[in-house]
Amino acid sequence: MEGVILPPAYFASVGMYAVMAKYGACALIDYSMPASRKRKEAHRCVILSNPGHNISSQPSELEMLTAAVCAFHTGYSWRDVRLSAHGNWWEKHLTSLATAYGASPFFEFYIDRFAEVLSVKGLEEYPTVTALDRKLDSLIRSILRIPPQPRDLAVFPAGLADLRNHDFSTVEMPDWYHSKPKPDTIRPAQLSVLDLIFNLGPEASLYLRKI
Repeated sequence: MEGVILPPAYFASVGMYAVMAKYGACALIDYSMPASRKRKEAHRCVILSNPGHNISSQPSELEMLTAAVCAFHTGYSWRDVRLSAHGNWWEKHLTSLATAYGASPFFEFYIDRFAEVLSVKGLEEYPTVTALDRKLDSLIRSILRIPPQPRDLAVFPAGLADLRNHDFSTVEMPDWYHSKPKPDTIRPAQLSVLDLIFNLGPEASLYLRKI
């Protein structure tokens, strides 16, 4: 069976979703991965900040959005790690997304779908890192026309390539579209797929399949 096993991720990178678009229903996320403080992508994503808001001549910089989590111990999986309400982090994430992408062509069209999850009610409904990541991935797959993942997989099928420790920022990105200038140190594939969705809208799905 040709397919891949991927790590859980919070608003995963463009590079990771490019791989998912390639393998479709055979791109499976391992939500039972051991929790590690070194694996921040399970509750952290990378976006472009937009200092000056709409001043296109001003280079963007990277901004990290991190969902706060409760303390956890060795032996926990991401299914066991609960999200924390500390600092109302979801409100800050929505503010940062509005600042960075509010003027992007498709921001207003999609942001409400994610705002429903990034809320007090959403935190109650999706209280763990796995629950949050799974819900957001479901929304993003729907937007990008990628088949949904089966709810639970006790055992992964044989023959899948293990990309749980892969560096998705190295994925080559042809003809990258972006409305804001960026330093050479920023690799487009490392940005959250939200960057692609807010800028390309329905064409984001077609773009991913060209990578």
